Amino acid sequence: MEEQRWNTSFNVWHEYNGQKLTTMQWARKLNIPQHVVWGYKHNNINFIDLIKEYSKDNPEITE
Repeated sequence: MEEQRWNTSFNVWHEYNGQKLTTMQWARKLNIPQHVVWGYKHNNINFIDLIKEYSKDNPEITE
């Protein structure tokens, strides 16, 4: 059931270091603040750059 919820055309997928997750899955995994997630497109920020920034303190995601 969980997988079906993420498999919709409304989701934006991002792949980083072989992990492919939706925007909100990355945000939850990396504790990216909600206001940052909501504003990344408006502020012309590449979401991969956010992943890189917030994964620095997360040993689970390494380059």
